[in-house]
Amino acid sequence: MRIIDLSIPITNSTNVFPGDSSPEIRSSRADDDNYMISTIKLGSHTGTHIDAPLHAIVDGSGLGVQPVDSYVGETLIIDLHDAEAGTIIDIELIESVWNNYQDIKRIVLRTDWHKRCSEEPELDYFADYPALDLQLADWLIAKGIVFVGLESPSISATDHMRIHRRLLSANIVILESMINVELINKPVVELHAVPMNIPGIDGSPVRAYAIER
Repeated sequence: MRIIDLSIPITNSTNVFPGDSSPEIRSSRADDDNYMISTIKLGSHTGTHIDAPLHAIVDGSGLGVQPVDSYVGETLIIDLHDAEAGTIIDIELIESVWNNYQDIKRIVLRTDWHKRCSEEPELDYFADYPALDLQLADWLIAKGIVFVGLESPSISATDHMRIHRRLLSANIVILESMINVELINKPVVELHAVPMNIPGIDGSPVRAYAIER
């Protein structure tokens, strides 16, 4: 068995989506027994995170409605690492791969986006990423997909709210800002990406990891 960590480490310097609150982590030791305790302040979409329907739908459900097993299961890795910055990911790019694994209803789209941005500083992690189009969102719903994982920080840089609403209204779990997907060797893995148990909020950081057996 091999485990691959797919989560961005969260520190005080972790970059966040423009407009979101930056992490604040403060630690101190008690004067009497010298034990340490930390205070952690995070936005709900800090680092690698899950979007709940409430994130994009006014009357959508928050965390705690979907069962824990919604965030765990057999997942197909679709290799799109050759996609250029700003590529629109459409049905044609993924259909031929998924057709060989039609029983799998969880997918991750590998774009190596986090890795590329660390190697190519001219790229804007929060603006230039490959993005889904609306027709692909409809196709995913029609195929019964229940989970979509992305290395990009959002679904789309130009049409993100409409595509978010389309997927989240179908109760598709969206996992964003993954890293290290290029380290996965097998086309199908067991993926874990369980959010914190904070009922009713719009999303949560996760410790996502893949298990190769």
